Amino acid sequence: MAEPNTTDMPTNFISNNNQNPTAETTSIQPKTIPSKLEVNKSDTSHKKTIKPMPKENPLPKSNNSFNQGKVYYYQTLAKQKSVEITAWQEDGKRKIYFLNPTGDTTYTIEDIRRSYSYTTELVKFHTGGACALAKISMNPGASMYWYETEITFDENNNPLWKREMQFPQESTAQSLNNKWWWNAKNKTWVKQEIIKEQEVPH
Repeated sequence: MAEPNTTDMPTNFISNNNQNPTAETTSIQPKTIPSKLEVNKSDTSHKKTIKPMPKENPLPKSNNSFNQGKVYYYQTLAKQKSVEITAWQEDGKRKIYFLNPTGDTTYTIEDIRRSYSYTTELVKFHTGGACALAKISMNPGASMYWYETEITFDENNNPLWKREMQFPQESTAQSLNNKWWWNAKNKTWVKQEIIKEQEVPH
């Protein structure tokens, strides 16, 4: 009987003295998984540098917390204050000061926010920085009417004209006799009177 050719046999088989091929067995040792991950403290390649968070500078404290809400408008050339709006106070009021180039107050408006509102909006400004038009809205609350007042100013923040309007309007006459001019000497508003033309008898 011819001997088997061992070169043609698979590499994982060997022949013994009895020439019966047997499978080669190999023992696999199970790997042990450590219960805790050990880190080499001397190895700094995987260390993360944690930067401390920057500390924020605290805001300056004020005796009056409402001072944070002040608003200023400035003259363009002189860099002087043109309009100063105070913060809302605890009583629901604030004031708006109109200033001339020398810093003197030319006019003052008081806004109110309660059960009714009386608020001012600066609508237009002159090129030099002075206010040109301020609009005041008055809402009486439970009333069906609301009111608006427009005040014009010159280039030095001196008031010129005031016009008051009611909405909704009940008649066209309300829009004809609703203007006042500013008396700078007496610091008061003077209502503009409409002079009706009288018919000349023929």
